[in-house]
Amino acid sequence: MKKLFFFAFILGLTTAFGYSYWKTNKVAVVNKPENKKPIFSIETAPKNSVKGKIESLSGTVKWESRTATAPSEIVKPVTIQQGEVVETGEDGNTTIIFPEIASIALSSQSIISITQTLPTNFVFDQKEGSISYEKISETPISIRCLHLLTTLDSGKLTLTLDKDTLEITINVKNGSATVAFNDLENVSTVINLKEGEKFIFNDDTRETSTE
Repeated sequence: MKKLFFFAFILGLTTAFGYSYWKTNKVAVVNKPENKKPIFSIETAPKNSVKGKIESLSGTVKWESRTATAPSEIVKPVTIQQGEVVETGEDGNTTIIFPEIASIALSSQSIISITQTLPTNFVFDQKEGSISYEKISETPISIRCLHLLTTLDSGKLTLTLDKDTLEITINVKNGSATVAFNDLENVSTVINLKEGEKFIFNDDTRETSTE
C-alpha cells in the first residue's frame, strides 16, 4: 500500500514538473503577416498613368524609353509613357498627344521629360528649346524649367529656354497661366499671366518682366 502511495506521489510530482517545464519553455507561434512588396516595373509606367502618342514627326526626333540609358532616333510614331524623354534635332519637330488632356509641340532642338502623367496632375520638365503646351481638359498641367514652375490654367502657351542667357520666355497664346519661383533670397513669388502676355524670367538673376 505504501509502495502504491509512493508510486502515485512520484508520478504526480513528475507530471507537475513536466507541465511546469513545458509551460515555461513553450515557444509562442506568431503568425507574421506576409511582407508583400509593391510591384514596380521599370519597363511599364504606373497602371493609372495616362499614355500619350507621338502624332507627327519630321526631321531628327529622338526618344528615350523607361528602360533606355540614352535617346535613340525614331522614324515613326511611338507610345509615350511617364518617365520617358523626347528630343528634337536641328531639323526636327514633333507633336505628342495625350488624348482629351493635352497636346505638346516640340520645335527644333528641344528636350522634354515626361515626369508625371497621372489623371489628377500632369508634370513636364523642359530641358531645352521651344515647346508649345495646350490644355484641353481640367487636368492640371505643370511645366518645370530650371528654377521656374509654370502652371497652364487654360488654353495654350509657348515656353522657350535660351541656354546661353538662361532666359525663359513664356507667350500666353490664349487662356491663362501662373508662374512661381523663389528669388535669390529664397522669397517665393507668384505671378498670374493673361492671354496675350509675354513673360520673361532670368534664371541667373531671378528677375522678371512682363510685356
